[in-house]
Amino acid sequence: MSEHDRDLASMDEGDVDRHRVVQTVIQEVIDGLGRDAEGRDPADLRADLAAGLAARGIGEQPPRWLEAVSVALSTGHRYVEDPRQAEPPV
Repeated sequence: MSEHDRDLASMDEGDVDRHRVVQTVIQEVIDGLGRDAEGRDPADLRADLAAGLAARGIGEQPPRWLEAVSVALSTGHRYVEDPRQAEPPV
């Protein structure tokens, strides 16, 4: 069992629901940025990602995670944070 799974297993139902909502919002922000991200500077994407998350009420994220998402998007890859939304949006 992964650390993420253990964390979810120790949450009550309300915490799990809130976690799912946060993951959905994060994925929406990532997908929104990803629409025109290919070829953009990862540093600019990182700033836009942090701002987009903050605008949606998501707190500060780890720098390494922001970097990984930004690099993936800048190279034309979709970053999946929420496994329930693994299919790309249409």
